[in-house]
Amino acid sequence: MSASFNAAAVIVRRYPEYSPWDIDRAVYLVWPFEYTPCHPFPASLKEAALAHAKRTKLNPLHFMCGSNPFALSDYYDVARVQDSLLPLSESMPGLSEISPLQRNRDVESAQINPVEEHQQKVCDLRASVTSVTEVTDALRDSEDLHFADELHVDQKCAVYRVSVSGDIKVFKLYLGPTASAYFDAETAAYARFLHHDTAASGAVLRCYGWAEIDLRPFKDAAFSSVVSPEFCDAFSAHGSETAKAIILEDIPGAEPLSIRNISPELAPEILRSLYNVHAAYVLHGAPDRRCALVRPAEKQAVWVDFSCAESYAGPSNALTRQALLAELAEAWYLVFQRLIPDSMIGWDAGPDAIDPRALTGTAVKAVALSPSRLRPLSSTVEEEFKTILSGYPEIDIFSWDPPISNLSPARRYDHQFDTDEFLREVQAARYDTQGYRNPLYKWYGECPLYPSPYIVPGTVLRRTYLHYEPPPQLRQLPSSTVIEFLEQVHPLNKRPLFLVRVGTERWLMKLFNKERRPGHHEERTEKELFELERDAYAHLVHYGACEARIVPRCLGWIELSPTHIYDALKMIRHTRDTGSFERGEEPAWVSPIFEDGSCACALLVEYIPNGVPISQENLTMERMDRVLRTISRLHGAYVGHGDLHTWSNVLLVPERAEEEQEQPEPESERERVVLIDFDWSATPQSKVPVKPSHLLRELSTVWTKFYTAVALVAGTVVMATGFNVSSVIARRYPEHSPWDIEFAVYRLWPAGNFLPCNPFPDAFKQGALGQAQATGVNPFHFVCMNNPFAFDRSGASGGDLEDGIEPLQSPPGLDDILPLQRHEDLDVAMLNVCDEVYMGDECVIVRVSVGDEVKLLKLFLGTDADKHFNAESAACARFLHHGVSSPGNVLKCHGCTECRKALNAHGKDSAKGLVLDDFPGAELLSIHNISPDIAESVLRSLYAVHASLVLQGSHIRQSVLVSPAEQRAIWVDFSRASCDSGSGAMTRQTLLAEFAEAWHLVYQRLIPDSLIGWEAGPDAIDPRSLTAHSNALRGPRPRPVSLTVEDEIEAVLNSYPEIDIFSWDPPVSNLTPALRLDHRLDTEEFLRVIMEEREKFYGFWNPMRSWYGMCPLSPSPGTPYFLVDPGQFRHYLAPPPLPQLPSDTAIDLLEHICPTANRPVFKIRIGQQTWLMKIFSKDRRPDDTDHRTAKERFEIERDSYAHLSHYGACDAGVVPRFHGWMELSHTHLYDCNDMIRRTRNSGALPKDQEFAWVSPIFEDGSLACALIIEYIEGAEAISFENLTMAWMDLMMRAVARVHGSYVCHGDLENWNNMLIVPGREGRPDRAVVIDFDHAMTPNVPRGRCLGPRSMLSELEDLWVEFYSSVLPMQRILCKEPKHPHAVEV
Repeated sequence: MSASFNAAAVIVRRYPEYSPWDIDRAVYLVWPFEYTPCHPFPASLKEAALAHAKRTKLNPLHFMCGSNPFALSDYYDVARVQDSLLPLSESMPGLSEISPLQRNRDVESAQINPVEEHQQKVCDLRASVTSVTEVTDALRDSEDLHFADELHVDQKCAVYRVSVSGDIKVFKLYLGPTASAYFDAETAAYARFLHHDTAASGAVLRCYGWAEIDLRPFKDAAFSSVVSPEFCDAFSAHGSETAKAIILEDIPGAEPLSIRNISPELAPEILRSLYNVHAAYVLHGAPDRRCALVRPAEKQAVWVDFSCAESYAGPSNALTRQALLAELAEAWYLVFQRLIPDSMIGWDAGPDAIDPRALTGTAVKAVALSPSRLRPLSSTVEEEFKTILSGYPEIDIFSWDPPISNLSPARRYDHQFDTDEFLREVQAARYDTQGYRNPLYKWYGECPLYPSPYIVPGTVLRRTYLHYEPPPQLRQLPSSTVIEFLEQVHPLNKRPLFLVRVGTERWLMKLFNKERRPGHHEERTEKELFELERDAYAHLVHYGACEARIVPRCLGWIELSPTHIYDALKMIRHTRDTGSFERGEEPAWVSPIFEDGSCACALLVEYIPNGVPISQENLTMERMDRVLRTISRLHGAYVGHGDLHTWSNVLLVPERAEEEQEQPEPESERERVVLIDFDWSATPQSKVPVKPSHLLRELSTVWTKFYTAVALVAGTVVMATGFNVSSVIARRYPEHSPWDIEFAVYRLWPAGNFLPCNPFPDAFKQGALGQAQATGVNPFHFVCMNNPFAFDRSGASGGDLEDGIEPLQSPPGLDDILPLQRHEDLDVAMLNVCDEVYMGDECVIVRVSVGDEVKLLKLFLGTDADKHFNAESAACARFLHHGVSSPGNVLKCHGCTECRKALNAHGKDSAKGLVLDDFPGAELLSIHNISPDIAESVLRSLYAVHASLVLQGSHIRQSVLVSPAEQRAIWVDFSRASCDSGSGAMTRQTLLAEFAEAWHLVYQRLIPDSLIGWEAGPDAIDPRSLTAHSNALRGPRPRPVSLTVEDEIEAVLNSYPEIDIFSWDPPVSNLTPALRLDHRLDTEEFLRVIMEEREKFYGFWNPMRSWYGMCPLSPSPGTPYFLVDPGQFRHYLAPPPLPQLPSDTAIDLLEHICPTANRPVFKIRIGQQTWLMKIFSKDRRPDDTDHRTAKERFEIERDSYAHLSHYGACDAGVVPRFHGWMELSHTHLYDCNDMIRRTRNSGALPKDQEFAWVSPIFEDGSLACALIIEYIEGAEAISFENLTMAWMDLMMRAVARVHGSYVCHGDLENWNNMLIVPGREGRPDRAVVIDFDHAMTPNVPRGRCLGPRSMLSELEDLWVEFYSSVLPMQRILCKEPKHPHAVEV
């Protein structure tokens, strides 16, 4: 049974006679489909979750197995599911058949002895199962009872392993004042187990009767090795010398259920065993982990301890089906919401752990849009499923009473316990899955609207409607209707919208005609979209959705008259002239006709001026529920919206509060949800009729979007290292923390983990270590990518991004910062010096005892002692003023002092000093203690220092102490620090430069060095010195000053391709990477090891792939789509058509070019000029499997050249110049086929090689055509062997220039489409892009709208191919002394 659709109310009516496991598996499964998310949690997330659980006593991933399928919803009225419907007695066997548990007289008459002769074996028995056999063999001939091992003892019972005539049994003795009640409960339970043979299933232990045991022998000294002090205490409180006991079988190797032995295979067996207990009509009473014994190897679970059990004893008995199923639900909760999630993170929850169910509030209550409907009592799950889901949409799914479980989820409060560390790791895990999966996606359970994926279509959900009747036609207004145009609404909409007045009422006119706004495309015609929306409103009006105010009211539709067309055009022209459009933007105009020549039409619907679209920012749980109810009501009108992924189609409309209302309602109660724009809708009368399953899928899709995406956005900071925003950070640093940058835009620390996707093998590390020791450079210094805080200083001249950074303002309250106080209570003469921490030429640090506390005393020595003392005391004063030391970022200072004892080599009679907190267990930062958490702590602590306007100023590596146990870093040694005094000497740049230096130390030195185990010495080479100056050329466009990352993205990325991304001054960081020279240090041994490891992955993995850093063109995968893609072009205008040459144009064929190409290409002469002719016809090469026709390919390439010619790409030389296109005559066809025949007969290709011939027509019978373009002499296609960094940059710029013509090539993975023309006679090389028959333009969307994001992705893919594939591969494969991408520097 799926854990989504809760059928507990159905199961309980026949439980336990019918097992939940007997439900049709095609509909439900009893256990979750998966126990962990689709992608296993990374180790760092598990560690963060474990730390979270230890701190808050709550496992933050407790929900990972979904919803409990056996828990009755809180909405259910107990009286409606009580046992009077199906009382237990109706199906119970005769009570007289159940015999009471028999008394074992043989056991009572036996003598009780301890195991005296085998004490050592008894000790072994506690740890090893084999000792049981040894003890049994030794005592087989004895008829006495030999108590061998004490298994458990408490105030109510004692459990012993006993040898009875050589067989090992378990005796459970009942002690204390409650002994009689517990004994009666357990014997009654085992009597039922014997009657139903429950032990045969392995669910319980076999019982051999009961006996009354004499306890007096236990007082003998001989029992001291068997009897524990706890038993003696319980015996003393028992008050009797005898105790009743039950005799049970022993299970060798059994252990209590815990997180260490739970597994996905064992979990269902625990529930099955408990069901077998319930099948004997026994309620366990305490289904806790200590009451379940498991044998992990055999995947067996046994329930024990029935002292709190309740057995059915007749109609007057209080045992109910609800109680039995509730206990099964409790066991499901124990296994799937406690033990399995706890085992995933390794947390052994104690008795003080928080029950996550206690953190669930009441379900969201919203005003119902349909009358309440009493939910029928179904006898089977299939019947329940058909009643609830198959009745949709004719029965509103929100109208059932009781409601469907989890359809309106109860509010959860466990997010209040979330720690920053845990949320950060959640975001890291989300980033590693490209932002598409949130590890918390099951926080609100699963959508209850979907059946199991194994369901057979049509067996549960209906294919047709029961009560559907086609509605009457929507009202048509006369074309002569007087319409007064008042205002154009939303001028940038895809089609014209007008506020109009008809009579005395105002309406919204939505106009449909063949004209569309430039840059906007649909797969359907405007007339088809109009008919869809008209049909939708016919249903909405007829079935009451308009009256319910969940959609706009509709006045009707109208065919537009010339007067209406004129008034509409006049209004559009007025709107344009008033400046409502940005420069270059064009509105959607009005044509009097549709595409088929029929009259243009319009819909008149209700005008809603104050509607606000839903968004991530304004959605609440109450609003989510209201939206879902509104969609369900819409479906009740037999209309599927079809475009609810566009949130602008869902409006929140405030309602006017009633004046007489004494207490105002909450905001969410004073608003309604309105759905608009039905031009993508479907009804039963559409060409593709909407079915009930389609409507249910639309509702469940929105549910999933709300409760597994929007409601789960964790508020942590992410900052990618690709797109450099150091200048943006610097403009508000340190007032604003880099960790406060908008969520999901960029990552502050390297993505995921610090290792590559495939961890380095030992041989690999050894090869890298050998090279590092030989050359002084770690060959993997780049594994953590680019430094996000280092200013990009690309180019040799021009302005810099730093120019827009304002100076630091005078800190507030500068006069309020008090100097350090002298430590009056500190008598240096009385100090007890414990040990020396550090001794140097400039200072000495000793650990001293001050009263009962241990402190550090730092004394300043040397000629600059006063200078260093003043600097550090000033910094400490600032830290005290700003509270920097309280979170543990720096050592807390307790004041200054002066030691008046002469010190060696100091030359003075006294030395000034500071009294600081001790940091026990601290170590200097090194490769031996660096970790991801410590690396982040280093940066966060340094930011806290900078936030106090203190520049640390010292050598960073010797100024950081770390605690590996606490994973914490503290900054020390501020003897060279400088504090901002308001004079302007300190700048934001210097602060951020120090921050960047710290980032470089931890992420480009220590962590890479720790990966290979290299302790770099003072003579190690700084890898930054191996980077040459960037060859990036400064563009003509000054880069704007951005104050936020969003502004930076808008200015640089969102302006592409209309602003060439290579035209910025300064250039975009790493768009043209600086030449790296560290490949010159590669040793043959290191390259050999890399090649060996690469071959293990079939050549697909190159450990050098990050050598040139991260591509700067794409934001983080979690970035909201609207943030990086406006979705349309701002200045696009369709180009004029290309010139067509006459069919009788004289053409001289010179050569058949590329005979193996998919279509014929010839070198020709027209007049005195040489051109290239590319022919399109229906004939193809036999192996050509292109899904598009030749005519479609021709129209795509012709349209591309129209854009390239109009927008200047041809003139710029990045594509061939275009001469024209023509329809081929019979003479052209004869000459072309004759040229192909001569090529074939010449033997230029193998005999079995097929050619593409020329047909006189296209597939549709129209004449074949050809494109005449520039013939480029001497061009060569780029390849792995000839690519250089200069050519890569040329090609990137050429592709960007093509994009600037609103053309996306679409086939750049074929490198034959990228040519390099070597320069001659002093002319530079140039890059040329060819073959645009797979291209996309705003005129040919190829099935989807072309937007800026598509072009940016194509440029990004090319960057990754060049700089993350080709260059790293050249580094390890090229054998020449100099690599092809290397130049003289």
